Amino acid sequence: MGKFVKPIPFPITRPEIYELGKKLLNEEQRAMFYTLYLTGARVSEALQIPRRDVRKDGVDGVPGMVFEVVTSKSKSMFPRRLLGFPIKGYEGQMAEAAWEYMDKVIDPSQKLFHFSRTRAAHILEKLVVHVRAIAPSNEYLEIDLKIHPHYLRHCRATHFAVYHGWNNPYDYMQWFGWTDPKRPITYIQQNWRDLFRKFNILEPDPIL
Repeated sequence: MGKFVKPIPFPITRPEIYELGKKLLNEEQRAMFYTLYLTGARVSEALQIPRRDVRKDGVDGVPGMVFEVVTSKSKSMFPRRLLGFPIKGYEGQMAEAAWEYMDKVIDPSQKLFHFSRTRAAHILEKLVVHVRAIAPSNEYLEIDLKIHPHYLRHCRATHFAVYHGWNNPYDYMQWFGWTDPKRPITYIQQNWRDLFRKFNILEPDPIL
């Protein structure tokens, strides 16, 4: 990884992301914002999703939402990603807000969002958050950050590790369409106590 020259912002929380989306009064813009976070899709990928590739479904009686996303990176092992998650908590509130708009799209072949990449970026830049960041000098700063699609992906990946305990790089590669297994390591580095707990200390060693 090359040396960074700009401050790296810390992720905001799921409640903060939910409240941030509510500031977008246009329901299509709000649905796009929540879709970018929930799927972790690149903006070019999210803008290509047709209505037929989003549905409500679930597993073992738990209601959920499923997106099918076409990966824009040609070298990815996952050219099409089926991304499903439970509709509960703040993620569920975001999903329901997005669905409220999506359910009005009648034509199954119609793209959900009618923005160019430039327009989508401008919509997100209207949203500004005050966050901590780390500077190249390793000093901590307080900055006002304009929201960018990559920042939403960063938040989603962090939340998978922090809130959902994801610690398998393959899961991140499948979800985000990443090709480099080193990228997830940024989010799932564990301290010695986490590794200690992986030992099965309740079972005796086998007799050889």
